[in-house]
Amino acid sequence: MVKIQLTDVNDNPPLFYPRQYNVSLREGTAVPSAAVVAVAASDPDSGRYGTLSYRIVAGNEAGMFRIERSSGEIFVLKPAQLSTSQFEASTWRKEVTSLCVLRSRSTYHLNVSVTDGGGLRAPQDAEVFLSVVDPSQTSPVFERTRYSFSVREDVNKGTGIGAVRATVTDTGKLINHKLVDMGGQGERQTSDRQQEQCRSSGRHE
Repeated sequence: MVKIQLTDVNDNPPLFYPRQYNVSLREGTAVPSAAVVAVAASDPDSGRYGTLSYRIVAGNEAGMFRIERSSGEIFVLKPAQLSTSQFEASTWRKEVTSLCVLRSRSTYHLNVSVTDGGGLRAPQDAEVFLSVVDPSQTSPVFERTRYSFSVREDVNKGTGIGAVRATVTDTGKLINHKLVDMGGQGERQTSDRQQEQCRSSGRHE
């Protein structure tokens, strides 16, 4: 009897899906212990080659955010500096006026990389767009930062594959839903504009 054991090789880089994330943070509500968004990538390799590590590689020069390396969850380290308002002060040096922004900007653009256990990095980074909104404005908020659904590759068009939910606390208005980015994989799902059900738009391979 001949026994053959196959071992996995690190022949697949991780991929983000989706690649873009849009987050609205209400001024004065962020806390360092609560994640504001979680990026997600996958790697078909097994064992240590399928273990992923996330890192913020651009847009966090002021150290405003941190990312959990193993989960991709992003946290606000300095919530007191998140503000929708900015003011400037003039400082004189060698008779030259320089404008210094004393409070943090209200929009942030982070680039996040992911690397697997064998050192392969995703060919494209994830992009996270965070906007700080005025607390007097009412914006819809998703009940969860991450949704994960499974679907058969031969699923019929129009079959429900999962549900997302967003709420507005002080109004009873319907909320329009739309999938705006599919991670570069092509648009394969649709969503009802005034319902929470996501539906398949065709065969998946």
